[in-house]
Amino acid sequence: MDTLLRAKHTPILVVEDESIVAMDILLTLESAGFSQCTSAKNPKEAYHYAKKQPPTVLICDINLGEEENGIDVAKTLHTHFGCAVVFLTAYNDTKTLEEVARIPFAQYLCKPYAPIALLSMVKLALLRHTQTVLHFGEHTYNPFTQTLSYCEKPLALTHNETLLFHLLALKEGAVLSEAELDNTLWPFKAVSQTTKRTLIHRLRQKIAPLKIVKVSNLGYRLT
Repeated sequence: MDTLLRAKHTPILVVEDESIVAMDILLTLESAGFSQCTSAKNPKEAYHYAKKQPPTVLICDINLGEEENGIDVAKTLHTHFGCAVVFLTAYNDTKTLEEVARIPFAQYLCKPYAPIALLSMVKLALLRHTQTVLHFGEHTYNPFTQTLSYCEKPLALTHNETLLFHLLALKEGAVLSEAELDNTLWPFKAVSQTTKRTLIHRLRQKIAPLKIVKVSNLGYRLT
């Protein structure tokens, strides 16, 4: 199975406040074979759906009619989940373009757009995303496939272990806060410190010699 065929089974999140436009985007994606597409009409819904199923690609309008705009949403979701971003918007001023340029993997398509142009953008985003491999000594991590390998041998991780490593890896040495960890892995329930410590302990054992360091009163860092 080639890269793009696999990519069509990965999650795409559309954030668009106009329901007719959102439906048109979903129909365009589904007609091209993308099978896991979800739409959100505001930032709150976008974060909710992303926590349930982290997106590989985010298609986002910039003007959402909210205090948070699409650029804010894209920055947050890229930081948490490493998703590629395609902006669909009527805004093409210099300031907006400069903000878009600061987001890794971001692409830009002006409204009105041709469906074939949107599909080309999405396919390009997916192909670029699959080629991104992070290196941590002898460990390599592909954030698209969420595959961690040591000396070129894949490591077997549980769902939560994989998600935890994903969050730590995307921080690139910065601290993953307790709040980010809790909100991503356990968004709808309180979690005990014992459960959290057990998860971190298991992951530490599996990824040695990499270390997960506890940063007092802040969170965790991958070193």
